[in-house]
Formats: sequence, C-alpha cells, structure tokens
Amino acid sequence: MRISRIAVIALAVAAAATGLACGGAGTPDGPTRPPVIVETTTTTKPATKPPVTSAPVETTKPTTPPAPPRSVSQRNADRSAASYLDGQSFSRKGLIEQLVYEGFTKTEATSAVDQLHADWNTQAVAHAKSYLEYQAFSKKSLIDQLEYDGFTPAQAKYGVSKSGL
Repeated sequence: MRISRIAVIALAVAAAATGLACGGAGTPDGPTRPPVIVETTTTTKPATKPPVTSAPVETTKPTTPPAPPRSVSQRNADRSAASYLDGQSFSRKGLIEQLVYEGFTKTEATSAVDQLHADWNTQAVAHAKSYLEYQAFSKKSLIDQLEYDGFTPAQAKYGVSKSGL
C-alpha cells in the first residue's frame, strides 16, 4: 500500500495524540496496544529535463521586407541596363539617361541601374581609356569630359588617374 507523505504525517500525529505511536506504553485508562506500523513508501516521478540540444544560436538581424515582384517593363529595363554595361562604359547618371531616352520611366531606369551594383570607378577608368584611344586630352579636359558624361568629380579624377594620363 502506498501512502503519500502528508497521509503518513497525519497518521503519526493522530497516533501520538492517542498515545499509540511507536509502541507507546498505552494510556493510564487501558492496556498497552501493539505498536502501529506505518508503511512509508512514497512515489515521486523522476524529474525530467528537456533534452539539451546543441543547435546553433542564431542572432537576429533586422530584416528588410522582400522586394515586390518586378514588372515586365522593369525586367526589360534591367536587361537593357545590363546589356549596355556589357558592351561599353557608362556613368550611373549617363546609363539612367540612356534608358529614359529608350522610353523607360525614370523610376524604372534608376531601379534597373541600381540593381546592377556596378563599380562606377571601374566604369570611369574604362570610359577615360576609351576616350584616349581615339582623341588627345589634357588631364583637366578629360576630367571635365567624364564629369560632363555624368561621373562624379571623384569618379572622374579616379578614372583619369588610372587611365595612364
């Protein structure tokens, strides 16, 4: 028979109150009774812990919402921008202007050019070298020409400095 600890304590208290606990001598009014033997088997469930996993801890980064799907016109602007940069050098501004000239909106053209992630310094170097292949320039006049073509002053200076002029 299994008895909880609380029941065991209650029985012990009751037995002590009547003088019967653990072979007591009895009461002055009556004979000695045999000792009360209380079985004190307790059942407890073994403590279970959740299994420890060694999964890598991920750090949370701020997430940006996914970009909306690109329209057919936008995808065409993307392809056209990539095609232009495959064949010749452009400034960011010059490539946007070329796409707008072709009929794309300024928004479509700007988005297409920006998604290329082009290195505009490299484009400035290639543009400066292409000018030097067929025309003579002073350093200042080539920088001015690259700026006219849409390169920033820093990109124009970089392009001319790496062109060999």
